[in-house]
Order: sequence, then structure tokens, then C-alpha cells
Amino acid sequence: MPDAGRSEPTSTGPWGPDGRRAAVAIVFAGLAGTTPEHPVTPALPTLLRVLGDRDLPATFCVEAPIAASEPFALSMVGVGAHELAALAPPSGSAAPALDALAQERFSAAGVLLPAGADADPSVPTSLRDELTRAGVSYLAAPAHAADETARLDGDLVRIPIALDDGDDPAPSAFHLRFQATVGSTLARGGLLVVALRPSCFERQDALDVLVESLDLLAGLRRAERLWTPRLRELADALGADQASPGRTKPLS
Repeated sequence: MPDAGRSEPTSTGPWGPDGRRAAVAIVFAGLAGTTPEHPVTPALPTLLRVLGDRDLPATFCVEAPIAASEPFALSMVGVGAHELAALAPPSGSAAPALDALAQERFSAAGVLLPAGADADPSVPTSLRDELTRAGVSYLAAPAHAADETARLDGDLVRIPIALDDGDDPAPSAFHLRFQATVGSTLARGGLLVVALRPSCFERQDALDVLVESLDLLAGLRRAERLWTPRLRELADALGADQASPGRTKPLS
């Protein structure tokens, strides 16, 4: 999660097709469980129910072993009208996850690179070729200090994310960070993309705090102050926006 004390970029205009002030996209990084008995995190059905109750869309990024062996979990995500993307390993190719989704007849909307997988802010040719073959629309990667705006890289939209990837996040601290960062995003008229590890929410106290955070987003959306897109929708908006000279959107 980004530090709320960071210097603020220049404010921009409204976000999204309905002209709201800011965008917050929720991404779940991986579906693996924490024990061999649970290949898929037991938190998945609860997460889907919580999102569905609030009519909040999300992007679920799936690692290659889960995509290849757990098609029912992928179907659960799809039934909830959420988006599936590929989760690339910290080192190596995104192709196995993309191929596994394709073999199960699921279309990957994009690729999420975890921390350590994208030291160079430019997209390597090999990775670009993998994304082109799979027909994906975006690449999401942890934000670099010098690369805090989503940008076009050829026909590919590159979206910086805030990756909250601690194994055991303190629930109260998580919600305070989330609330502060969403507040600063609204004030700046920018965007926030936060990637969460779903296995963290197998604990009830952590899940309770996530529910508080999602209630905050749902309330702001009802008040018409916030857009809550899937990443493909965000990539489409970014591509259209950055095709207009002189316009950029900051990552909050």
C-alpha cells in the first residue's frame, strides 16, 4: 500500500465514463492456499460473496499451477463477473499462466508482475511478444519511484500498482492505510490500484477489516465520487486518455 505521506502529483480531471473524481481498482494477486490441503485459498468464496454483496468488480490474477489444475475456482470468479488475469512468477515467463488460462478456455485480460519481476520500467521484448500472442490489454507491475503514472508502451497499457504483499498484515494498520490513501486519491482526482494477496484474508480479523475497506469504496461509489473498474476497463480508459496529447493520470 502506498505511503500516504508521499508528495502529491498534480491534480487531474474526473475519471471514468461517468466523470467521477477518482478511480480505485481492486486486484487479488494469486489464488493459492497456504497449505497443501487447500490448493486454492479457502477465502475465495467469501471474497466473492463480499464483493458481490457490494456490487464491486475485481481482477483476480491467477498463477499457472492454479490455472491448470483448478478450473472450478476460475469458473467461480467468472460467474461473479470479475476479471481473470495471469500472475507471473517473480522470475521467469508469464507464458505458462497465460497458456494455462487459455487451455481452460478463459481469456486473460492482462498480466500482473509481482515485486522483483519488473526491475526495468520498460517492457522486455520477450514479455511483449507473450502478451501480444495472448491478446492481453495491460501489464500491471509495482510502481517505481520514477514511474508513477500509467502509460502506453506501444499498444500495451502499463499500469503501476500498490502491492500489499505482506504475509501477515496487521488488519487495523491495513484499513488505516487504505482509508488514508483512498482519501488522498479523491483529493487529487487520481487513481489507485491496490493488489492484495487473498490468502491473507483466511483470518477472520483480516477479512473483517477488508470488509470495512470495501464498504468505504461502495459508499464512495454510491455518492458518485469514485469509479471502481476492473483493470481491463482501466486500461481502456488510460489508452483513450493518453492518446490525447498533454493528458496523464497520476497513481495515488
